[in-house]
Amino acid sequence: MATIPVNPSAVKATASIEGAYAGFTVANAAITFSALKDSTGTDLGPITFPAGVTVPLFVTSASFSGGPAIFYP
Repeated sequence: MATIPVNPSAVKATASIEGAYAGFTVANAAITFSALKDSTGTDLGPITFPAGVTVPLFVTSASFSGGPAIFYP
């Protein structure tokens, strides 16, 4: 089993992120992910989420444009 680093606190990101996050909330504007990898390394992008949505998806990396997102540990 691979060791995945754990992030101790929420992180606000505006373009890309790497690490181990249990989900994210789209802040004040819709965002489009060009790449969104889950815990198995599967790329779920491209996909768009509207503002105010919370997604309980384990994320290991993401690249996106639009509004900021808050990623949770």
